[in-house]
Amino acid sequence: MRAVYGDSRLTHASGDLADKIPTEILHMNSQSAKTFRFKTTPATMTTTTAPESNWGPEECRHELLNNYNLSDKKVTPEWVSNHYRWIVWKLAAMVRSFPDLLTLKDGAGGWEKYWSGSAVVDQMLYRYQKEYCDARRSCLNLIIEGDRAPDSLLVLCVADVFVNGESVLENGIDVTEVAPENLGLELTDGWYSLKTQIDPVLCRALVSGTLRIGCKLMIYGAQVNGETGSRSALEAGDRLGLKISANGTRLAKWDAKLGYQARPIPFQVSIARVSKEGGSIPMIDAVVMRVYPMLFMENKMILSWAENEVQSRKHQELFAKECERLISKHQKSSNQDLDGSEIAAEARETIPERNVQRKLVVRICDVPPTGHGNETCGTALLTLWNPDASMLEMLREGRRVKVCIVFFFSL
Repeated sequence: MRAVYGDSRLTHASGDLADKIPTEILHMNSQSAKTFRFKTTPATMTTTTAPESNWGPEECRHELLNNYNLSDKKVTPEWVSNHYRWIVWKLAAMVRSFPDLLTLKDGAGGWEKYWSGSAVVDQMLYRYQKEYCDARRSCLNLIIEGDRAPDSLLVLCVADVFVNGESVLENGIDVTEVAPENLGLELTDGWYSLKTQIDPVLCRALVSGTLRIGCKLMIYGAQVNGETGSRSALEAGDRLGLKISANGTRLAKWDAKLGYQARPIPFQVSIARVSKEGGSIPMIDAVVMRVYPMLFMENKMILSWAENEVQSRKHQELFAKECERLISKHQKSSNQDLDGSEIAAEARETIPERNVQRKLVVRICDVPPTGHGNETCGTALLTLWNPDASMLEMLREGRRVKVCIVFFFSL
C-alpha cells in the first residue's frame, strides 16, 4: 500500500472528507459492515432488479453461484457473510484514506469503482481462489484449525472492543467510562476474527486511547484460550479465543501486512519499558553487568556452592553405607557376590539421587546509547535454571547478549 500511494494517507485527515465521500463510508466500521447494502448492483447481475435496489450478502452469494459456477458447498451463507464483512470494512477504509489518489488514478469519481458490489465480488473471487483452489489459509484459520501455533510473530487488526461481552460498536459504549478489567478485543487478520483476552496494561491503553479500533498490533507470544482443531474458522464463535500481553504487543505500522510475518524475529523490549503485569518478554538486548555465584536449590531450599558440596558428601556417605549394608546382607543369606549395578539399584530405592537444580543469577542492563554510561539504562536480575556450558561461556561480565522469551517475576 505504501509503495503505491506513499504516505499521502497520513496528511489526508486534515481535509474535509465529508465533501468528497459519502457519510456511509466515513462512519463504516466492522460491525455496520455486516449489514451494509450497496445501492447499486454489479454489472454482471442477471437478476431483474432496479438500479437503485439494495445489494448485500445474499445477492453477493447469488452472484457467485450463478455467474461464476462456484461450489455451493464451499460458498455457504456463513462463508459469504464473514468475508463480506471484512471486505466492506476494508474497502471503506481504503476509500477514506485515499479518495484523492483513487480519483486521480481512475478519473472523476474514481473511488466509486472501489465502493461497489462489483469490487466486493472481485474480492470474493480472489478469496475463493486463495482459500479453496490454492489451499492457502489465513493465520487465524491456521490457528483455529490447530495447524499452527499462535506464539510466532504476527500482525492483527483491532476490529472491535468488548465490554463484558458486549460490542462497543453495536451498543455505543464509551470505553473511558468502564472498568479496565472488563475489556476485551476482537482481532482480525482480514479473513477471520477471534475474541481476545488482554491484560490490565492493554486495558488501560484502551481506556486512554493509545489502543483503539482500526489500529494494527504486532504480537509475539500469543496464547490460545480453548481447544483448537475441533471446528472450522466459521464455527469458532466464543468457544475459542486468543490471549495477548502488553510486553509482547506493540503498535504496528498502518501498512503492515496482516498475518504471520515473513521474518518471525521477536521484537526487542527495553528493560526500562517492561511492565510487571505485561506477561512474557519477546527479547531483551542487554549488557551483562555482574554474574553472581552459582546457587543450588534442593527441596525448595537455596544452597551456596559450599553448602551444596557438604550435602553432596553427606549423600555419598549415606549411599556408600547403604551399599555396604546390602552387600553384607546378601553374602550372609546366599553366600554369593552380587553385581555392583544390582547393589547400586537396590540402594537407590532407599537412598534416591539428589534432585538439585542449579540457579544462576545475572544482573543485566539495557545497551546504553553511544557516548553514555549505563546509569541511564534500566537494570534487572536475570535468573537462569540449569545453564549449560555454552550459556556460562556466553554470560561473561561486559558482554552484550540477546535473551528471548523472558518471564517477569516481581521480587
